[in-house]
Amino acid sequence: MPGGAPPAKRDFLVHSLYIGNLSSKTFDLDLYKFFKSRGYAIAGVKVMFNKESRQSRGYGYLNFYAQEEAERCLEGMKKDKDFDSKANVLVKNLPKEMDQNTLKKLFDEFGTIKSAKLEVFSTGESRCFGYIQFET
Repeated sequence: MPGGAPPAKRDFLVHSLYIGNLSSKTFDLDLYKFFKSRGYAIAGVKVMFNKESRQSRGYGYLNFYAQEEAERCLEGMKKDKDFDSKANVLVKNLPKEMDQNTLKKLFDEFGTIKSAKLEVFSTGESRCFGYIQFET
C-alpha cells in the first residue's frame, strides 16, 4: 500500500463447525438466527451455494471466536438430535397476511412449542406455509 500502513492483522482465531443437511431454502440469516436464538456467541455464518446455479449445496459453516463456544454448540446440537420427529408439523395454506408470531400463537394451545418458522420469499412476503416443532 503506497504511503499507507499495512492492513491490520487479526489477533484472533476463528473456530468453525460444519453444518450439513440444510434445506435448499436455508440462507445465512436463517442459520444465524437459529443458533443465536439458542444462546450461542457466533462470529459469523456461511451457507455454501453453487456459483453457476445459485442453488444451495446443502451445507454451511458456523464461526466462533472461542473454541469453547464451538464445542458447547457441538455438544448442544448432539443433544438436540434426540428430538421427537413426530413432534414436527408442516402447516400449509396459511393466509398471506400471517406473520411468524401469529403462527406460533395459533398453535400454543396444543403444547409447548420449541420453534415456529414461517417460510417467506426474499421480499419478506409469506410463502403461505410454515413449520411448528413441539417438545413432544
